[in-house]
Amino acid sequence: MPFNSFRFLFAFLPVVAIVYYLCARYLSSRVAQGVLIASSLAFYSLGNLEYTPLLVGSIIFNYGIGKALARTSGSSRRNFLVAGLVANILLLASFKYVNFIFGSVAFLHRSGLRLPDWAFPLGISFFTLQQVMYLVDCYEGLVPANDLLTHAAFVSFFPSLISGPLTRARQMIPQIAQPATTNAEKISQGLALLATGLFKKVVLADSFSRLADVGFANIHRLSTLEAWVSTFGYTFQIYFDFSGYTDLALGIALFLGFSLPINFNTPYRSLSVTEFWQRWHITLSQFITTYLYTPIVRCFKKVTLAKASLATLVAMTIAGLWHGPAWTFVAFGALHGSALVLNQVWRKKIKIPVPNAIAWAATLLFVNGAFIFFRARDMNAAWQMCLALLPHPGLLGTTLFRDAIGMSEGRVIALPILIGIGAAFVGKDSFVGSQLLRPRAIAAFAVASVILISLLYMNSNVAKEFVYFAF
Repeated sequence: MPFNSFRFLFAFLPVVAIVYYLCARYLSSRVAQGVLIASSLAFYSLGNLEYTPLLVGSIIFNYGIGKALARTSGSSRRNFLVAGLVANILLLASFKYVNFIFGSVAFLHRSGLRLPDWAFPLGISFFTLQQVMYLVDCYEGLVPANDLLTHAAFVSFFPSLISGPLTRARQMIPQIAQPATTNAEKISQGLALLATGLFKKVVLADSFSRLADVGFANIHRLSTLEAWVSTFGYTFQIYFDFSGYTDLALGIALFLGFSLPINFNTPYRSLSVTEFWQRWHITLSQFITTYLYTPIVRCFKKVTLAKASLATLVAMTIAGLWHGPAWTFVAFGALHGSALVLNQVWRKKIKIPVPNAIAWAATLLFVNGAFIFFRARDMNAAWQMCLALLPHPGLLGTTLFRDAIGMSEGRVIALPILIGIGAAFVGKDSFVGSQLLRPRAIAAFAVASVILISLLYMNSNVAKEFVYFAF
């Protein structure tokens, strides 16, 4: 059940919030936790019923490993950690990468072995990573082992279950353990984030998607101008789509009295790829640094720039593959890893200052180019789109867009596109802006207006799935 649906906004969310608060106030926090778990499993089941047992099984298994880590010591404790990590990775790989490996390795591909064509369980990439973090933190002594009810509430928390943001146990468990509370300021901030997230998704992202979808579906017909418009269309689409989802998740969590970590901070204003990853999908960046890059670096006896660069490249390539079983995602991760290595070398060895305007333009152009591999259906399509960006006959043609989009639809999406471009480069981040709002009449009118506009767009268009639901 997507956040950008009427039944979620006007049925599921209000009922869950009311029941949750009534139980927390008149019964107990444990009963409220039970309501939260039941609501989260119902939310997951409405879109992925056949894989709900998989989610439940993952929760129970990792709860058991966490308890084992708390009870044991020495080599036994390490063995439990390894077993837990391997089991989680195998679970993810079984659904996401087995067919990719068999299709990519020649002798396996020729073996004729038929593998099950499993559907991809919604949210498996996120709830698996969340439990990997939990097990490592338990092993490192950063958090105590959860009881079963608390662990289930932590992992299945429906605002962040499907597409994050990734949360660590030490951030969420104290909030789950205490009685649910809220106030007018939290409600105001939650409403503002919900309104912003909804607007980003259904008005901005879905408008940019028309440019991207037409271009990537007709690469061989693109003029140079249309190729650039299409690729930047996707660059803006994925930003507003994913940051819109995050704003909705943060806003919904605030309704229930929870604070989730921010995941975006105006990334397209970055002056380097390093800064970009400090502003883009922030919780994944933190995971890459803490749970991939750092362990790889620790494998070296003496850390040098070359070894740190290798660790960066490996970690980012793995992060790219995490997004999906395709060489395009491997290329996406490797490109960003290479750019981060170049940033490190430039900062520590070359040390030539770059004017901010040039640094910003170079970073944005690189990010846009890397997203071609993220969006393209395969490596050949990605390469063809890269070639289409180069000058070729029909340099400034607009025939494809005129035929596929038309004047009437073009007028509808033109204003959202202009607003989106402005919002990406000017003004405060949506989370910061929501913190500045206070329960005042003018703020209520502004939020209500944004929600109304978003609902009108929702009513007049077929709801598009969030981009990161595919991962």
